[in-house]
Amino acid sequence: MADLGWPGTRTPNSQEYQQLMLWETTLEKHAALNAYAGNLTLAQALQLLHQIARRTPFQAETHDGPLQILGVLEAGGLAFDHLRLMGFGQQQWPPTPAPAPNPLLPIQWQKHWKMPRASAGRELGLAQEITTGLLNASGDIVVSYACEEDGVQQSLSRLFGHPEATEHFAGDALQSHFNALAGAVPLEKIDDESLPPLTPEDCQQVRGGASVLKAQALCPLNAQLYYRLGAGSSDSAPDIGLSPAERGNVVHKLLAEFWQRCVALAQLQALGEAQRHEQIAHAIELVLGGVRRKYHHLPGGFWALEAQRLQRLMHQWLATELQRPVFSVKEIEWEQAVEIDGLHFNLRLDRLDQLASGERLVIDYKTGTPTIRDWLTPRIREPQLPLYALFQPHARAITFGQARSSDCKWHGCGELEQPITGIKTVADIEKNTPFGSWSNLVAHWCESLKSLAGEYRSGAAALTFDRPADNTTELWPLNRWPERAQRCE
Repeated sequence: MADLGWPGTRTPNSQEYQQLMLWETTLEKHAALNAYAGNLTLAQALQLLHQIARRTPFQAETHDGPLQILGVLEAGGLAFDHLRLMGFGQQQWPPTPAPAPNPLLPIQWQKHWKMPRASAGRELGLAQEITTGLLNASGDIVVSYACEEDGVQQSLSRLFGHPEATEHFAGDALQSHFNALAGAVPLEKIDDESLPPLTPEDCQQVRGGASVLKAQALCPLNAQLYYRLGAGSSDSAPDIGLSPAERGNVVHKLLAEFWQRCVALAQLQALGEAQRHEQIAHAIELVLGGVRRKYHHLPGGFWALEAQRLQRLMHQWLATELQRPVFSVKEIEWEQAVEIDGLHFNLRLDRLDQLASGERLVIDYKTGTPTIRDWLTPRIREPQLPLYALFQPHARAITFGQARSSDCKWHGCGELEQPITGIKTVADIEKNTPFGSWSNLVAHWCESLKSLAGEYRSGAAALTFDRPADNTTELWPLNRWPERAQRCE
């Protein structure tokens, strides 16, 4: 094998790999002869290897295709739309191997049980059965044979009876078909980048909320496929314990449960350490109690560890809250119906605070690492908080509440009389930002979100991506991105 240079240093293809595996199996069979073959010369060993290889059939496993080229034994029991049987002249079919009964068994016994090659009659009967099976395998069958074999005229095998003869082909059918394709009118290619507009009924209750506008900003076609046509997979990847999404939901519910009871900074400050610990433990017990019913298969030790994790996280988060100026919690998990450019959404706001100056602060909890630069792009990539701000006339700032173990902080922007660490002024978000004030930034949000809503409502569905990283593989079977990219190469 090495002398022949096969398969060499390159990675073998599928068929070559199957050949290698079968060759190794053949060598193992040859090595198994050592137990009783004794010492062999090189010529004898090669002869045995040749015999084993000759008796080992190889049929590569390939993908199913519309055209199959098979032997008569391989085709047995199969059904076909069209069947072409070739080489069935009277000299080729039935095959006429010389009878070769096993010399160690009685000949009459072998003939009685119709053992392979026991008699010419047995081989003829087998050929008749195969012929009957082939004739029943399709409703469109053509049998062909060579009119002359080794200089001798021949006809169709008698096993096929007397089928109706067909006319001789006057030309090359494949060439005629190719000429017809080459002379056909070329197809016109039309780039269709829109779906039918939403009906008034569809606009009354848009599924997905602010996520629709985010998807429209990232890729219009994917937004239409996912939210209008219901594409995409709803099953998350399997995980041990709770999934990341479920863990995020637990933290959201825990914070909501805590602030339902503790509604202001003054009340939080008045809690002693023991009281604070007790109130946190009570909130954790309520939240995990609901989740445990869904994940009842998880052991008690898992929930004890999860409770400890949430205890640490809540103490870290409340330490961040204690550093803020005076505030009171006005709304928690607040559902609000809004309308923008004809689309009606139902939004759920995590939290709305009122500050001592009367200003409002819009808060959205995140257990990941969010960025606020996506609020400044022409197509707003994170539209949820800007959308909330448009419908809160007294809101002067929006912020993510990053609730992560050992990394609790605020990420936001606005114009507040009393600054909060992590909530930047509009001018400090980015160097040379075109938005010098909160009112200018809100006006940008209003214009951009209306534009995205108008695109979605009108059915805009171009396969373009705001950033290359937005081209995820989940919807490739529908948006055909690989085929389009290959066509453009």
